[in-house]
Amino acid sequence: MVEKIVDRVENTYWKFELSEFQFWVVGFSKFTGEWQTTELGQNNILINYTYTLHGGQPILYPLQWLFAKLIWRPYMKRVLKNIRLLISNQVPFKYTDKPD
Repeated sequence: MVEKIVDRVENTYWKFELSEFQFWVVGFSKFTGEWQTTELGQNNILINYTYTLHGGQPILYPLQWLFAKLIWRPYMKRVLKNIRLLISNQVPFKYTDKPD
């Protein structure tokens, strides 16, 4: 699949897209995600994360709903748990457009 950054305001907002899947993903054409951060105080940041799964074949909507509820939602909860762990361990984070 291809992952691309659609929009980014450093340390405030990121919008990304996953597309061009090399495997069948229950008829989804792409996934989009958005992170918006709001500083609430010193060492206190609110992260609002939303994601959208894009499908275009109505016959697959029941399967897509199941995928979103049974696979994608638990996966994203694990992602957020891992991010909390990185934050609590004060792991430095560096964004780059190019792989190392």
